[in-house]
Amino acid sequence: MRLKTRFRITTAVSLGAAVLLVLLTAFALQEAGHATRGEALASALLRETFERGLLRDEYLMLGEPRARQQMEAKTLSLQRLIGQARLEFQDEEDRRIVGEMAGLLDRSAALFAAIARDVDGAGRSAPLAQAFRERATSQLLLNSHDLHARGRQLAAAAAARFDDTQRHVVVALFVTLAGVFAIIFFNLREAGVTLERRITRLRDGAERVAGGSLDHRIGAQGDDELAELGQAFDAMTAQLQVKVAALEVSNRELESFSYAVSHDLRAPLRSISGFSQAVLEDYGPKLDEQGRQYLLMASEAAREMGQLIDDLLTLSRVTRAEMVRQQVDLTALAEATAADLRRAEPERRVEFCIEPGLAAAGDPTLLGLVIDNLLRNAWKFTSRHATAKITFGRTQGGGSDTYFVSDDGAGFDMAYVEKLFQPFQRLHRASEYPGTGIGLATVNRIVRRHGGEARATGEVERGATISFTLQPAEEVHA
Repeated sequence: MRLKTRFRITTAVSLGAAVLLVLLTAFALQEAGHATRGEALASALLRETFERGLLRDEYLMLGEPRARQQMEAKTLSLQRLIGQARLEFQDEEDRRIVGEMAGLLDRSAALFAAIARDVDGAGRSAPLAQAFRERATSQLLLNSHDLHARGRQLAAAAAARFDDTQRHVVVALFVTLAGVFAIIFFNLREAGVTLERRITRLRDGAERVAGGSLDHRIGAQGDDELAELGQAFDAMTAQLQVKVAALEVSNRELESFSYAVSHDLRAPLRSISGFSQAVLEDYGPKLDEQGRQYLLMASEAAREMGQLIDDLLTLSRVTRAEMVRQQVDLTALAEATAADLRRAEPERRVEFCIEPGLAAAGDPTLLGLVIDNLLRNAWKFTSRHATAKITFGRTQGGGSDTYFVSDDGAGFDMAYVEKLFQPFQRLHRASEYPGTGIGLATVNRIVRRHGGEARATGEVERGATISFTLQPAEEVHA
């Protein structure tokens, strides 16, 4: 079942449950109101019968007209209440009790009227016939007692019905809520288990593919959205595998081409350089100064061409070389390059300021090329100054480290900063600062392979700063 369908079912069940609860609540309120009215009516009947009994006893003992009037008013009140009870109570037993109360009230009212007429006709000095008085009074008391008993019975039945109604309503609400919550819970639980299982498989598959297992497939089954996502992931992985295979073929072809270029171009260059040197050695005295200069220029051009080939091959290799990430001592790399530069030109007055304890996660060989290129670049562009200062350090901010090499040499115009990391883009004449224009392009590619970014700032004749960042090893996939 699709997740969208499952959630729609859950929503529909929830809405249905809400409607059912509203209807059930309305019914419960109606039943509770009916039970409450019945209980109140039964209590009123019981109270009225009791008060009527007190007035009856008062009249029989004292014969006061006030008691008679109140007795008759209570009778009328009871008759109205019994009339309401006939409409309110629907239970057969309740209706039977109400009917009996109506009959008892009518007989009681008739007996009371007869006794009252006798009392009013004879007066207190002319006693009622003893037999009639005793019989009528006895029947009235018995009748009133039965009426009160029926009132108590009706009140007890109404109270019991009220309790039953409350209990049934609570049970119905509980069962309904429990059923609805059970449906929603099991539906959501099933959806949650499905989500967790599918997402776990997708995550594990992504991790395996990221680790290099391009032949791994999730093999998702089903017709829900996550199954479709898994199938799309497998299709993407298959396409990636094809593209990686094609890329490997291209890399092998490029390596073969690079080897061929290196071998085929170097042989003519060696011949040019060798023959130029042989002509200078064997026929130098026979050549004039201009001829010897031409041969030296040809030999130098061959040497520069060889250097250019070496730099191009280096640039190509840093893009394809497999990275072995480990903790690299950048300070040690910088100090080794600085020592080489001092040995090569001991006469130069250059101060190296290398921050101690600098380390980063990366490929030692590639990061060594970065440090070597940047320091040699700074050494080259400070060569026209009598004294120079080259600094290698680190700044921290924004949650990452930024490494930099700065110098106080020739600098550059920031208007051309975009060209600085492009191959063969030189900002100075080769006669001033020799080179092939590949060094900073190599630095940029290595830094990007480490998930970082290279930047440059400078000012003409006031130096330059080349900075770069390196992301943590766990965030980078070479």
